[in-house]
Amino acid sequence: MKIFILVDALRSDYISQKNTPFLYNLSQKYYYIKKIKPSLGFCERSEIISGLKSEKTGFFTAIGKNKQKSEYIKMSKSMSILLDMVDSILKKIPVIRLFNKNLNWNKAFRKIINKILTKKHNAKMSSYKIPYRQLRNFYLTEDEINHFSKKFFNQSSLVNKILSKNISINNKAWTYLGKKNQMSENEVKKYLINKNKSQKNEFIFSYLGSLDVIGHKYGPQSKEMENELMKLDLFFKKLIKSNLNSTIIILGDHGMKTIKSYFNIEPHLKKIKYDLGLKINEDFNYFIDSTMCRIWIKDNFKKENVINYFERQKELTENGAIISPKVSKKTYGDIIWLANEGVMVYPDFFHFNKPIGMHGYNNSLLKSQGTCIIYSPDGKNINIENENLSKINEIIMKDFV
Repeated sequence: MKIFILVDALRSDYISQKNTPFLYNLSQKYYYIKKIKPSLGFCERSEIISGLKSEKTGFFTAIGKNKQKSEYIKMSKSMSILLDMVDSILKKIPVIRLFNKNLNWNKAFRKIINKILTKKHNAKMSSYKIPYRQLRNFYLTEDEINHFSKKFFNQSSLVNKILSKNISINNKAWTYLGKKNQMSENEVKKYLINKNKSQKNEFIFSYLGSLDVIGHKYGPQSKEMENELMKLDLFFKKLIKSNLNSTIIILGDHGMKTIKSYFNIEPHLKKIKYDLGLKINEDFNYFIDSTMCRIWIKDNFKKENVINYFERQKELTENGAIISPKVSKKTYGDIIWLANEGVMVYPDFFHFNKPIGMHGYNNSLLKSQGTCIIYSPDGKNINIENENLSKINEIIMKDFV
């Protein structure tokens, strides 16, 4: 039996005698890649499965622009305008403390509307904090197609390669955006510990996301993170001791950086819209990711004006820069502005509260990189300093399947 565990945000420097003594000991005896470098963006799962970098997969951020693919295409304009008006009013109401809990009226409204909209439109994609007038333009990119479908990068797919070896695939503990009834962290751990060891000809894909959640909420170097790393270390000790004859692949797909400052880009977008006479959904759309701002503009002349604005505004140049990744402009933006390391774009289209940690920066930076440890019964100590995330596919097939 082979168990692949994607540990979201398992940063390269988390493997240490202090934080994770069992994993550290494992890294000194078995296959260890100290630093895993993902492609720029937020589509690590497709990179792992396909074995290709983002410029070849075509997946860059989790959400892209394509009106025909949007699950909200039939959402009425009048309803969108009304919801945006209510949303705008509720944003101005201060958060209050009630019964030892913070009451955020905007967050409560958004949650209720999200439930209604996802049910009405049978949508996998949450409405998040996307302005309702723009919602009908956007769709899930890497989660549009089932990663375990033969259509998902047929020849290079890790899944198809495994199946070609007559090994069965088990993806019950895997994760997707928009997937209903996903296993909780504790359920995944129990499932892996209690898995029937007699099923030797099986490859299990699984996912643990607690480090990512805690890193965002409390910070990558917080006491809460230290405690979670200790719990995770004990889990892996238990898992491997109960699966000594199995291959266990532990992969951290990216790291996490402590946020140093928050940058509100919305005033600049409003100024651009007003100065150039742009109209939402007609000739102008934008999407605010946590570390990026992506802009779509139909008119090439106005597009150049926006680029010039971004390049001469001190606040924009001090906090980030325009980048030109090799991805579809139609899907991901004509203009893509990336924040500097440690800068978070806030407010964004995802978070109600300010996170303490973030990823999605320049992934050549150490704090943005993940790690990988592979235990196998007859494994030897192989220590690799650096590797691209896309290479994991090849490594698994060559040495461990």
